[in-house]
Amino acid sequence: MSGAMAAFGVAVVAVFVGFILSEMGYRGARLIGVAASIILPAYAVGRVPELLDAVGRISAEGVVGESVALALKVIGIGYIGGICYDTCIDMGYRGVANTVMTVGKIEILAAIMPAVSELLKLAIDML
Repeated sequence: MSGAMAAFGVAVVAVFVGFILSEMGYRGARLIGVAASIILPAYAVGRVPELLDAVGRISAEGVVGESVALALKVIGIGYIGGICYDTCIDMGYRGVANTVMTVGKIEILAAIMPAVSELLKLAIDML
C-alpha cells in the first residue's frame, strides 16, 4: 500500500506544480502531467511478482490457468491503452486518443475471439 500512497502523493504534487506553472503562463506545464502519467505506473511494478505467483498457483490447475492468462492479457491491454489514451488527451490529441482506444478494443476482441469461438462450439454441441 505504501507504493500506492507514494504514487498518489507524486500525482498530487505533479498536478499542483503543473497548475501553478500553467497559471504563471508556462506553456510546457502539460508535460509535467504527461511525465507523471508515464512515471507513476512504475510504483505498481513492485507488485508484479506477487501477481505472477498467484497466477502461477492458479494456472497449476489446468483449464483455469488458460482463463486467467486470457483475463490478464485483456486487463493488461486495457491498462496500457488507458494510460496511452489519457496521455494523448493530456497533450490535446483527442483524435489520436480515440484511435488508441479503438485499437485497444480491436486487440481485446482479437485476444478473446478463440475463447468465444470455443464457447460457441460448445453451445452448438449441446443443442
